[in-house]
Amino acid sequence: CAAIFDWRSVFKPRSVPASETVVMLATVASVVATHDLAVGVLVGVLISFIWFAVRASRVHVHSEWEGSKRTYRVEGQLFFASAAELDNRIEHGCAAEEVHIDLSAAKIWD
Repeated sequence: CAAIFDWRSVFKPRSVPASETVVMLATVASVVATHDLAVGVLVGVLISFIWFAVRASRVHVHSEWEGSKRTYRVEGQLFFASAAELDNRIEHGCAAEEVHIDLSAAKIWD
């Protein structure tokens, strides 16, 4: 008989990443509560997506002055969820004559 997941991982939470444990427990709980595997899979996928979006929305912005020029070097994942954080980290109305935004180390998703 094949198992859907490894039951031993439930009893060894330190050996499995916290995000996977949360997704697995929420999936199992929703399947048990609704008796519908499709609902469990949907719950697991939604929680995984939210976890990914929160983790991926972190953007690192390094700022440096070179005379009257200011350069922002952006690292991380750029997509709709990280746009607001990028906007908050860039100083609007700064005294620089030129402002450069270097996206060479960023991954742009959309």
